Amino acid sequence: MSLGSAIRSRLSPETKRKLRSLVDGARRVKIIPPLPSLAALSRFDPLASDLAERVMTRLLERRMAKRVHREWVDATAPPHHSFNNYGAFRLAMLPQTVGAFPFLRGFLSMMAVSEGDKVLDISCGDGFFSKRFFSTRASHVDAFDVETYAIEMANRYNADPKVSYTVRDAITDPFPATDYDVVIWDGGIAHFPPGTNDLMMGKVKAALKPGGLFVGSESLGFDGSEDHLQRWMDEAEVRAMLAPYFRFVEVYSTSYFYNLDRTGSRGEFYWRCSDSEASLDKFNWTRGDNTNKSS
Repeated sequence: MSLGSAIRSRLSPETKRKLRSLVDGARRVKIIPPLPSLAALSRFDPLASDLAERVMTRLLERRMAKRVHREWVDATAPPHHSFNNYGAFRLAMLPQTVGAFPFLRGFLSMMAVSEGDKVLDISCGDGFFSKRFFSTRASHVDAFDVETYAIEMANRYNADPKVSYTVRDAITDPFPATDYDVVIWDGGIAHFPPGTNDLMMGKVKAALKPGGLFVGSESLGFDGSEDHLQRWMDEAEVRAMLAPYFRFVEVYSTSYFYNLDRTGSRGEFYWRCSDSEASLDKFNWTRGDNTNKSS
């Protein structure tokens, strides 16, 4: 028996009558509002309320932030990749954000992918860009990283039927195929020893179809990253690295703040290369001095 039923069973008929009379009188003068109908109650969704949205957003933010602190900030050997899904969540859902510049590389590389292209994504990290950007236009994306944990994150947060994630060493292991329309290397080349650039460029060239595109990005200058093994201080150094391998080279650079108090600035460069001038011309970038036309 419920508490309400137990109390009612102890009331005399007269007391019950008086209580009903008081309640009916209160409702007539609108002291007690009428109960909502069953139809109205059925339409009420507590999860759709603004309060519920704020609570769930806050809980998810706290959960993801704790993971970042545990596995990146406080870790003795943090992963080399970023948790980009968390960055996208902060950008979309939280009142304070550093802006969208950290995702610019995804937009620029995606522009190189035409509908139905086959794409190779070297050093894909957590697979955020492989799925959220490149797979939206490509027919298939082969994405790999040397870190097992990065591929575990990719399969957990960014799985997609058009993306194949594998663990492999870009230097010692063969690439998955040799018929790519676009090869993308975003935010990875600085983690490779300088002596491996010749080998890697040769593997990239061999993996591209005739007229294919090689695009990517990396930090420009010194940004405090202790795990970077090589650096480029200006666009001229970037072009000098790429020019021996591709007839046509385009380079673009920018800088942005990466923290909320705007005390930390990061420079970044972006490249597009091909042996086909027509492959680059379809994107309508103005090359100017960024063009290397040496054969």
